[in-house]
Amino acid sequence: LEDLHGADGDTLQLLQFLSGHVKSLPLLLIGTFREVEARQMEQGQALWRSCREAEVLQLQRLDRTAVGEFVSRLSLATLPAETLNRLYEITSGNPLFLTELVTYLVKHEPGEWQIPGTVQQVIQQQIDLLPDPTVALLARAALLGRRFDVAAVQGICANQEDMPETILMPAVTAGVLVQDADSDYRFTHELHREVLSRQLDRGERQACHLAYATYLRDTMESDGTNHWSEIAEHLNAAGENHRSQAIDAWRQAGRHAIRNLAFADAVDSLERALKAFGSSPSRNPEERFQLLLQCAQAHQLTGATEKGRAYCMDAFEIASGLGDAGLMSEAALTWGSAIVVARIDVELIDALQQCLEALPENDVAMRARVLARLAGAMQPSQRPDEPME
Repeated sequence: LEDLHGADGDTLQLLQFLSGHVKSLPLLLIGTFREVEARQMEQGQALWRSCREAEVLQLQRLDRTAVGEFVSRLSLATLPAETLNRLYEITSGNPLFLTELVTYLVKHEPGEWQIPGTVQQVIQQQIDLLPDPTVALLARAALLGRRFDVAAVQGICANQEDMPETILMPAVTAGVLVQDADSDYRFTHELHREVLSRQLDRGERQACHLAYATYLRDTMESDGTNHWSEIAEHLNAAGENHRSQAIDAWRQAGRHAIRNLAFADAVDSLERALKAFGSSPSRNPEERFQLLLQCAQAHQLTGATEKGRAYCMDAFEIASGLGDAGLMSEAALTWGSAIVVARIDVELIDALQQCLEALPENDVAMRARVLARLAGAMQPSQRPDEPME
């Protein structure tokens, strides 16, 4: 008997009757049900009384190793370790969800992650059993990530009359949420979070993202914690009107990461800022110039000199188009700050010479810096004692 959580009252009453008599008969009666839905059944008492007469085997979730073995039996194709880890994170080892997702992945291109309709249906059935206020609050909390705290929920639901803990309790009881010892909440499955986040329309999602970004900024000002990267993500998701604020927040995140010697994090934040800025001609070229140089410097700090060089070249091209000798020099000097031994960069030398031609004679300080870097860029030279023109 499968899916007893969906059975009607008469069927469950019959099951209860049989469960009290099969022990004396040469008969094996097997039934399955999902506990989350079974808890919410109006006529579920007959099912629980049947369980008292039976041996109940509670299926545990699979761990990471078991997920790999399970998937290898389901799929004829070999999935990479990164995909297996992603499957575990999304499904939390739920065999039903694993089966459906693997079947989907085998039929589609790698990297195309979508929730199969069968899985969405199961999750939506669980959500439909919850009170409307709980679903509404969960949909907003889903935008905060898989884990969230009460203060964060209050930050995005300022007009909520009841306490969030009271509204969220039915979700904890139903197994949709888990409450940790430190009062944080966590969605049982990443899939629950994804399905719930789709309950909101575009305007509602953007408003929640903006409210949470504001909450994080207030929190950062009060306790000094660094939330710049997270603030940027939510501002970016809040819509085009907040895109410039998101870019500023990512740049702040990049600066903070560099100060803490987290150069890879700085690259990630600044790359996101540059992507959000875009390359449309309508964008401010000077702002794009500054972003390119920041990305170049971050890449140079990680040792990725070629990537840094490419960004500097793009920045130099913008500065040349603007006819700004100061910006041209700034780009060329950043370009030349990554010293590569025993290599003459002809393009760098050309850029530095263009700077000298563009710089006014009375800008002695900048001309001196450019000349010094040009001298270094021209080494090793066959005739190092020969003066530069």
